[in-house]
Amino acid sequence: MLPTSPVFNNRNTVRAIGRIERGERNPSLEMAIRLAHYLNMGVEDIFKLDDGTSSQKKTED
Repeated sequence: MLPTSPVFNNRNTVRAIGRIERGERNPSLEMAIRLAHYLNMGVEDIFKLDDGTSSQKKTED
């Protein structure tokens, strides 16, 4: 669960994150970047492509 933060400041955002975690929806680019920034990680470290590979591995081929 994410702590209270101005980045995630309303219940709709918290619900959206839950749906993303459960695989019920895909994050927008903005949401993916905000989550990565908040967690101090790269987007490619958090999210995987549909084929199961990370976006970083995909671009290295």
